[in-house]
Amino acid sequence: MATATLTLSDTLFRTRSVGRDFALMIGGAAVVAACAQVTIPWYPVPFTLQTMAVFLCGLALGSKRGVGAIVIYLAAALCHLPVLAGGLAFSFGPTVGYLIGFLPAAYLLGVLAERGWDRHLLSIAGAMLIAGTIVLASGAIWLSAFVGPVNAFRMGVAPFLIGELVKIGVVTLVLPGAWKLVGKNQA
Repeated sequence: MATATLTLSDTLFRTRSVGRDFALMIGGAAVVAACAQVTIPWYPVPFTLQTMAVFLCGLALGSKRGVGAIVIYLAAALCHLPVLAGGLAFSFGPTVGYLIGFLPAAYLLGVLAERGWDRHLLSIAGAMLIAGTIVLASGAIWLSAFVGPVNAFRMGVAPFLIGELVKIGVVTLVLPGAWKLVGKNQA
C-alpha cells in the first residue's frame, strides 16, 4: 500500500484549518467556473477548459477538498449562478453527465496525488487519462439518452479527445514543475 503524502496545497499552506480548507475549495470552484467560461461553442457539448480545472482541483487539493471544490461548483450551478459554460443556467440537459463525472475524476486524482502520483510525468499523465475517460464516459452515457449511443460517442466524445490530450499535456508539465518550485519533489 502506498504511503500518504502531502498534496501541493498542503505543502504550500502548512497549517490546516477548516477555514483554510473551505477557502481552498471555494478557490478551486472559482477556477473551474472561470475555466468554464473559456468556451468554444459546439453542439450539444461546448469545448471548455473545465476538465483541466477539475484535474488541477483533484491533484492540488487532494481527494476530499478536490471533491469539495466540485460540489461547491455544482451547487453554484444548481443555484443558477453563471458558472457553467457561457454562463448558461443549469438544466438536466445533455451536458449533465460530464458535470457528474467531475466528482469521481476529482476524487480519483486526489487519492492518487495523496500517494505521490502528481510528482512524475508518466504517473500524472496516466492518472489524468483515466480521469478524463471517466468524465467523457459519464458524459456520453447521459448524452446517449438524448441522441442515442452512437451519436453520443460521435458528438460527445470523439471531438474532445485531442483537446483532452492537450489539457493533460499542460497539467502534466505544470504540476511537477510546481513541485520543483516549492522544493518538495519527493520520489
